[in-house]
Amino acid sequence: MPTNNCSINSPLSLKRVKTGVAEVPEKRPKLSPANNFHEFIRVMVGNKSQKFLIPKSLLVFTSGYFEAACRENSGCSDGAVIEVCLAHVDPKIFGIYVTWLYMTNLTASDDFVKFPKAEADAPNLQPQLRRALFYRLEAQREQLVECYCLGDFLQAPKFQNATMNLLIENGSRDAAHRERIREPLMVDIKSVYRNTKAGSPLRALTVDAVIYSHGARNQLKPDILEFWQDLGKKAMDLLANKALPSNPFLMDPCTFHIHPDKRDGFQCPEKRTCM
Repeated sequence: MPTNNCSINSPLSLKRVKTGVAEVPEKRPKLSPANNFHEFIRVMVGNKSQKFLIPKSLLVFTSGYFEAACRENSGCSDGAVIEVCLAHVDPKIFGIYVTWLYMTNLTASDDFVKFPKAEADAPNLQPQLRRALFYRLEAQREQLVECYCLGDFLQAPKFQNATMNLLIENGSRDAAHRERIREPLMVDIKSVYRNTKAGSPLRALTVDAVIYSHGARNQLKPDILEFWQDLGKKAMDLLANKALPSNPFLMDPCTFHIHPDKRDGFQCPEKRTCM
């Protein structure tokens, strides 16, 4: 039998990936008991299409993405179930978002990575417990980054703010045990920048963490500040020329030679002729 559905089979249909943003009204609809909680949106998540049936008003109130989806299907017949497919999203991460929708608390989800608070706040842990705690903190941090990126995609700022609060708490606990903040790894940086857009607070947090982790270790001495200036200048030069960085140890040594009397047509006597 035919079903009365309106379907969005891909997030691309809303033109909302990284640099694109679905049009969102300036004012969101207010959430009140008068809203239609008997209308639902069916969300199919992950490559195995795990089904979530969520009140339409709840999603529209919290997410610009779902608000745009409903607006796109405004011509559907009354009683039609709007279906949105998010094949690229991890069902566990989306499940955490759904838990937050109902309870305004990410940590209430069964899938949220937890650890005993008393253990996390203990000043002196045995080495084995300490290693286990770092592992759980790392797993939780990775999960929170995924949650934040999902919030970025769904245009759900309140969910992103709740996630950011937990990311800050996670980092504070980690720093208390390491006696310094954890420097983001390249894999962390790639994950953040691939899944957020320019101006994202998560990008700002990542940049600040990198700078502080180096600065705190070296107390931001003048020579370190000059290093950051040189690094920034080099990065901007590469960006302006749309060039990739080269391995300096495979380059011609003359690149780094000092030639005070260098003139036009000068050739370094030690210039490497073949690489």
